[in-house]
Amino acid sequence: MSGKISKKSRGGGSEKKYFRVQFSNVLLYDFFNKIGIENNKSLTINKVNVPAALMPDFLRGLLDGDGSITIFNHPESQFAQIRIRFSSASKIFLVWLQKELKLVANGGYILRSSRCWQLIYAKIDSIGLIKYMYYKNNVVCLGRKERLARHCLGLQIGEDGVKFKND
Repeated sequence: MSGKISKKSRGGGSEKKYFRVQFSNVLLYDFFNKIGIENNKSLTINKVNVPAALMPDFLRGLLDGDGSITIFNHPESQFAQIRIRFSSASKIFLVWLQKELKLVANGGYILRSSRCWQLIYAKIDSIGLIKYMYYKNNVVCLGRKERLARHCLGLQIGEDGVKFKND
């Protein structure tokens, strides 16, 4: 299989500084369609038939592509707060994802941001999701998100929130 590598601009910008790999594989295309990933999936996706054994890897890929991990200090308590967000143009997909993750994270909420829908997890649920997604070393993932995720695992969770071990 060969692929075409090109540069792409972000959003409405004109500077082409992001690389894109484009390839053609009929078997892969058919597989994606079979599990629920179709053309224009951002708007039409509602669920993906992911085998349970592959769900942590699927979720990690989703975090790498359409998610974020943030750490910030709560303005009142000054405890570090952790948030994991998954973004999608399809609210139905995020509702499905939230239901699928109930055994790992029983909280979370969905809200509309200016550009898309977001499924947001806080505190203990975020730590549970990180442990679930990064279940072993040397998983395939974006390095910067893995480093941040593993940093979050080095935080202690107290009754009032998350506190850095060094505090």
